[in-house]
Order: sequence, then structure tokens, then C-alpha cells
Amino acid sequence: MAGCVGACDPSGGSTEPTPDVTEQPGDGGKADDANGGAGSSFDPNRLIADAAMLDSSVFSAAEIDAFLADPYEDGQPSCLAKESFGGRSAGDLIRQAATQYQLNPLFLLTHLQKESSLVGQLGTCSQVAMDEAFGCGCPDGSGCAPQFSGFANQIDCAGELTRSYLDDLGAGQSTVSGWSVGKAKSTLDPVSITPANAATAVLYTYTPWVGDKNAGGNAAPFGNYLFWQVWVQYAGTLGYTVSGGGAPPTPPSEPTPPSNPGGALSDWTYILDTDVGLRSDGLGEGYFQAPRGGGRLHNGLDILGSPGEPIYAPCSGEALSGSSGSFGNWVQLVCPVSIAGQEVWASMLYAHLDSREVGFGGFHNVSKDTRVGRLGSTGNAAGTNPHVHYEIIFHASRVDALNEFHSGNDISNNATSDEVLALMQEHCLEPNGLNSVDPTDIIRYGRRFDPYLALTCLGANKAALQSPPASLQSAVVPWSRWYQASTFDVDSEHL
Repeated sequence: MAGCVGACDPSGGSTEPTPDVTEQPGDGGKADDANGGAGSSFDPNRLIADAAMLDSSVFSAAEIDAFLADPYEDGQPSCLAKESFGGRSAGDLIRQAATQYQLNPLFLLTHLQKESSLVGQLGTCSQVAMDEAFGCGCPDGSGCAPQFSGFANQIDCAGELTRSYLDDLGAGQSTVSGWSVGKAKSTLDPVSITPANAATAVLYTYTPWVGDKNAGGNAAPFGNYLFWQVWVQYAGTLGYTVSGGGAPPTPPSEPTPPSNPGGALSDWTYILDTDVGLRSDGLGEGYFQAPRGGGRLHNGLDILGSPGEPIYAPCSGEALSGSSGSFGNWVQLVCPVSIAGQEVWASMLYAHLDSREVGFGGFHNVSKDTRVGRLGSTGNAAGTNPHVHYEIIFHASRVDALNEFHSGNDISNNATSDEVLALMQEHCLEPNGLNSVDPTDIIRYGRRFDPYLALTCLGANKAALQSPPASLQSAVVPWSRWYQASTFDVDSEHL
């Protein structure tokens, strides 16, 4: 099973196995740390200790490579021991991901064996297995998205995805598929599981099966029983004991309203590396509320740039991607945000992308500054200069934000938009004299907020405006054509 977070059957059959396990919450990693933190016996509610999953300081690249040279102590090397990835070994790549995402290399090795059996494969590694090593960004039965294909990409994808689940739990939220510590939820077996710790909630998010080999007539273990079994074996081979090098994620303290009126209200970052201004060409203007056909107004901003320029998430959240005749390639990003002490949810749309860099098949967790796509002119923007259509809508709840369709014909309002407008006015716009050059312009169009004003107030500090490439000289206008501020230059400065 490759990164299954939906209704899929890893056994390959039509009958779902039914493990005979009972709900017995574990100890959260405090009592039984035998077998490298996996406990003396299999407990489906407490698979491994948090400290074991997060023990990122153990095992050097050389030690990982030495393990791969004889993982089962039978003198036979893993096929990975013979592979080179751009001159780097498998151990080097695993060590790098462990450091970057603060995960135990043993976790990555165990996860890898559970998903693709590559650690135990002899001879030459299957290219398909390496391309889909962790099943990350690879919906079951349809292969991996190009940006996730390949062994190095798979390690990075699995590390980033695991870290995003841990970050969700650390923020006091459930994971993307609803798993959380101490909350009962059914696996796809189905078995009722109450995760005793964050590590267990993460493992069931990635693989929602118990997979006990002794139940349901299964010929071999799979799912999280297989993970536990492999972990115990590899921990023994490596002589691993929990060192406490990691710590369970803890919820952050409650945010407090800013003490510096007029300062940035959050810590968002900008969505592009460079800034050449807004689109303005024979097919239309790119400013917020620019006239459109049929008496409509423009719902967002068309931010100009070079073809293929990377576009980023300004905040950590959940992203969905797709394609349509009007939006072309698009990505929706949903993030929680605190504005002057009020918690709301922002739904953002990136449209007309040249390519999407968010996996298919539902929402995926993404971290701030993650690349989500590349700038283009797809959909009904064909023929225009390359740009990203960007819009932002605020909602009171995560569910409402996830269900936002960004339909161009829906210009209805919501109460949260009114509340956010009042907070932005009090804490950012008025103290900075930040507004539209044209006093008749409004900051909000229905429930959509002016994206430049929202990004600026939330701390998304764009680069200073620079001259566009020669091919775009006649297609761009500076921000100062539409915006002004009393405390900074809207073209070259920020809050």
C-alpha cells in the first residue's frame, strides 16, 4: 500500500481483513520502551514511542549504508547498497531527510521497507519500486506525480509529509485525515483505535490499517503491524535503544494581539521570489476589481512574472490541486491565521498555473514557503502574459474554508469577512495609511479581500519592485499605480 489515506485495500483482494485486536490505549511512550520504543508486544494503540520517532540524532550516513550492506545479517546486501543517486548513497539521502525533518533514520528505513520492500530486495532495485519508494504523492494504482517520482524525491516527500502531520498534532489539531491523540477512530480494517501518542496518530494517518497477520486469514502481515514487526527487527540489528533525542510535539501558546499597532499581524511570507508588479495588457487589467465581461469585477490580483517562476505557500496549511477550463491549472491553499487575537481560516486560490506541485487526490498538508506551482497562463488566461491569479477569502472555520469553491460567479458575503475587515482597518490599514489610490475603490468584493492588502498586513514581505524582462515591459504596472501608504513605499518597502 502506497501512502494510503483513503479507502484502499493493500492486500490486493476484495475482502477486507478483520484483525482481532481490542482497544487498549498505550502509555504515550512513557513506560514500555523495549524493542527500540516499540514495546514488549504489539499494541495497535501505541505503535512506537514519540521519542523514538523523533530521535533524529542517531545513525550517521555511513552507519545507515553499513546497515543496508547486510540488513538481515545473512551476508546479503540490500539492492539499495549498490545504488548511487547523483553520486550520493541511500544512507546519505536518508540521513539528510532525518536531519531536515527531525525524524529517526530508523523510522525512515522501516517506513521504506513497509511501503516498497526495498531494504529487503536483493540484486538490482526495481526502478518502479524506487520511483514509488514511499508511495508519497502516488495515489494507489495511478503512479506518482512527476515531481515526487524517484528515490530522492520520495524520501523528501515522505519526510515532509510526516513532519506536517506532527506539526498539525503539535498545534493541537487533528491530522489531515482526522487522527489525533486520545481520540477513537476506525481504521479501514475496520478496528477502533485510540492513539496513545503522536507517533501512532501519524502512522495511522499515512497507513490507516492495523494489518495483524494472525487475523482475517492473511498470509502475511501488512499495514502498521508490518511496520511494528520491521521496526523491532531493525532496532535489534542496529542495537537501537530510545535515547530521548526527540520530544513529543506540544501545542503552541495562545497567540496574543500585536503590541505594535501598525506592524505586521502575522508572519506570512510572499508568494513569489521576485516582484515586477501587476499585469496590464490588451486582454485586461490585473488589479483587484478590474472590470471584466458581463459587468463582473476581477476577484483577485494578476501578479506578473516570468514563465515557470516558482510560486509558494505564504503559510502552513492544506492544499488541493486541480484543473478547469477557466482557472487552468489551479491550487487552493487553506491556512489558519490569527488576526489581532481572532482565529480565522484563509482560503487562497492560485490560478492559471503552468504546473501544479501539489499531489492529487484530496488536500495535502504543506508547510510555509513550500513551492505549490509555477507561474503561467493556462485556462481562460491563454494568450495573456504569464501571471498568477491570486485571491483570498476568510472563513470562521476550517471546514468552511476547505469547502470554499472560489466560484467566479459567487460574490456573496460572509460575517467573517466583515470581522476581518474591521480588524485589518484598526490594526494595519489605518495606522499605516494603507489603502487604494482611488478612494472609490473598496477593500472587499463580496467575501473576497483585496489580496495585496491582506498579504501586506499579514507580514508577506515582497521583494522590492524591479524592472520586468524586456518581453514584459509593456505589460506591467507598479503597485503604486493602485495603492498608497503613509509609513512605507508600496513598491520597494513593506511593514
